[in-house]
Amino acid sequence: MLSKFLGLFLSRPPERIYFVPEIAWLQLGPIEGMSPEHNLDLRPIPFQDIADEVSIKNRDRQSLRQLAVYPACVEAECLPAQLPALIAEQPDLQSKYVLQFAARLHKIRTEFKKHRPSAVLVVQGYEPESALLRHVAIEQKIPVLAVENTALNDRMLWDDLSAITTNRSMAKNYFWRYENHVDDDIANEFCDKLIATTKNRKGECHESPQQSARLPFEGDFALFLGQVYTDTSILFGLGDWESPEAVIESFLTHCKENQLCAVLKLHPKEKTGRPPGQMTPYNQLTLRKIMANERLAALIANTDQVLIDSENEFDTYDLIRRARLSVTINSQSGLEAAIRGTPTVVCGQAFYGSLGFTYDASRAEHFGIAFSEAAAAKAEPSKTRLARKFTTIYFDRYCREKSIGSLLTLIKSTAKKCP
Repeated sequence: MLSKFLGLFLSRPPERIYFVPEIAWLQLGPIEGMSPEHNLDLRPIPFQDIADEVSIKNRDRQSLRQLAVYPACVEAECLPAQLPALIAEQPDLQSKYVLQFAARLHKIRTEFKKHRPSAVLVVQGYEPESALLRHVAIEQKIPVLAVENTALNDRMLWDDLSAITTNRSMAKNYFWRYENHVDDDIANEFCDKLIATTKNRKGECHESPQQSARLPFEGDFALFLGQVYTDTSILFGLGDWESPEAVIESFLTHCKENQLCAVLKLHPKEKTGRPPGQMTPYNQLTLRKIMANERLAALIANTDQVLIDSENEFDTYDLIRRARLSVTINSQSGLEAAIRGTPTVVCGQAFYGSLGFTYDASRAEHFGIAFSEAAAAKAEPSKTRLARKFTTIYFDRYCREKSIGSLLTLIKSTAKKCP
């Protein structure tokens, strides 16, 4: 009887898992096909043969408009709060995505009726096809696993609860769970090794030059760590700030008030990269936004106390080491500054913010106090200690090895869960 039961158990059909083509972003190699070891059958969601037009159900209209916010913002190079005014002038900016997404939504639902998957695999959670697959899976109570690259090329971020990795992950929960189970010696050893090997483990779009050019000024400076203007961490993580330009304006204003020089380290991806799914390059997007802002232009004009590195000429880690303090919206570089003992001001919704080792300014009126405290603090061992503990837990306990085997294990674990 037992052998018969085991035979039935072992001969179970493999669990079907649908994934989005953007999984290729992780550069793991092909994952389509059968995985006998994990009893999985991985298939890309079939988006071919999609109807040109489908009727949009009333219950879908609001969801489709929300799902269209990200690609519309990327195309228009704007923030979500700015989108309604642009749509009033260019209705097609959003409506074309709503129509495209309605057809894809119908396709996914049709496919799920024919072959209900045990789980779905998406990338990041906001990328359009991932967002649509995630939406239908949650609607139909199907487990969802979201994965994404980290700044380290050998670790990947995951989440199967919110199924959004960008500042909606379980990073803080893992920290609270393991905070008292990682001692200082382990955290220091992990972070010292991380600091020593960071440059060799960086993804191409995060690379810094090996040597920095000479700064055009002497004396103390504050460092602003920039991000891609239309990255999801900015579009959906600004908090109560009006825009990245408003953060930069506060930064420059308080540098001047505190008699500090200012370095704006813009993201290197904006120099050479392009948005996901778009052919038009970023073309120095943040720099263009700065120069188009009259107040920012005035703060930068006629001074040799402000440096904007838009050409990736300066080594980020050398700047972090030398800076009096660093300021960021929610970049992972802010965490890298904190583990190096550089006081760090966080302005947006960061996956590592408000845990006791950053100076948090969730709105403009809080910035002055946070900036002044960070500028006066220099290095604080208690904050550095906490930052190192968080970093160790985040990369070693929470993030996973970036490999097909690790991914398949995560998928199998997700498929077992009840959403």
